[in-house]
Amino acid sequence: MFSWIEAKRVLLRPAVLSVLVIVGVWNFLTSAELVAHATEGAGFIRETLADVRELNVRFQLRMYELIFRLLPHGALSAKWVTLVFIGDEAHWATLHGNTPTDRSYLATLITKISTAKAAAIGLDIELLSPVGFAGADDPARAEQNADLLKAIKAAVSNGVPVVLASAFGSERDGSKIRLPGVFEDNQLPIGGCDSKSSYSACAMVGYINAPQDRREIPLIETVFQSDYSTRFAFRSFALAVVDAHERGRGTTRGDTLIANAINSREPLLGTFLPETAFRPVINADDLIKGNTAAINSCASKIVLIGGKWHELPGAFGGAGYGGFLDTHVSPVGLIPGVVFHANYIESLKTGSFRPLLPFYLGVIVDLVLGVGIYLAYELLKGWRKFFWLLVAFLSVPFVAYVFFVFANRYLDFLLPVELYFVHLGYEFIRGLWATS
Repeated sequence: MFSWIEAKRVLLRPAVLSVLVIVGVWNFLTSAELVAHATEGAGFIRETLADVRELNVRFQLRMYELIFRLLPHGALSAKWVTLVFIGDEAHWATLHGNTPTDRSYLATLITKISTAKAAAIGLDIELLSPVGFAGADDPARAEQNADLLKAIKAAVSNGVPVVLASAFGSERDGSKIRLPGVFEDNQLPIGGCDSKSSYSACAMVGYINAPQDRREIPLIETVFQSDYSTRFAFRSFALAVVDAHERGRGTTRGDTLIANAINSREPLLGTFLPETAFRPVINADDLIKGNTAAINSCASKIVLIGGKWHELPGAFGGAGYGGFLDTHVSPVGLIPGVVFHANYIESLKTGSFRPLLPFYLGVIVDLVLGVGIYLAYELLKGWRKFFWLLVAFLSVPFVAYVFFVFANRYLDFLLPVELYFVHLGYEFIRGLWATS
């Protein structure tokens, strides 16, 4: 029979209290936004806390990979984005493995896609200045860059907005600086991007820096211009694509949740689709060759151009060897960087994003579960103990799934809960050792 006296005795044991406190502290260090902002920058303590958060994020990504496998993905599809991959054949055979990617090749892609009347074009290829050419490019690529700039201006004139990829770097004090690109902003047809009047296609620039938690949709970062002259609100690549597609009104479908997230810096976490959901994927070489089906697939779509090639070339331009470049862990497994941007855009366009559960509620759920685990271990016997401990173990992804599906919230608490079971395992082995 359950006894409150026995329960109190169990929970007030120093070993149990210490684990509950450790779990609470871990949650604070890995989930609290206050700590997240405090860890920005250099220094032993900051970098150590950042590493702890990174470890937790990797565990959370693996847990949500399991949860996403259980979701009814049949009802989910890529409604807005079409992908154009520069794959092994294009990179190794057509372009001979040269980096940076040939600008004239990119210009031809943009021309083909804009001719098909795409809704918007996002070029997920870094156009950053090489070392020694701040705000410019190697003169040897002047003709290629002229071709690309001409194609961008022609696309905008054709009513198709173009978004280019940029990036920022971080100083030791945590401040962020926009990295200079091969084009100055005043060279790009930016006019109309922030116009409140009638639609005017334009070129925009967005950063492609990945958030620490790749479930989080990057939105706005306050950064310095590359010459440190001024600070400004830098849109992410995904948000820039959505803003350009939404005719430069500065909002995304008038959604107040996104506006509030931008103002408060609270993270929004996206709903992810696997790479296979973005079908058909277009081969860049097919567009270059004028393949009719490939060109028609771009019509009225947000078209993202990105790389997906192996580290080493294959024979005669075939499939390459080694791992794919720019692939990362996501809730749907390993996917290329451009597919992350595609997911962020789909989430913003369809409103299928979720904020994190408030920090204090996550801690409460964590501690309630921990109390239940210890009570089951200490007060139950035989098969009932095994059954309820198994239920507690499986409840980790189950409770997160329930919050995700029915409460529209992400709940992060995987690794701290596992600390309970690590401690119980130690207690069990110590008990066996003592009786042997």
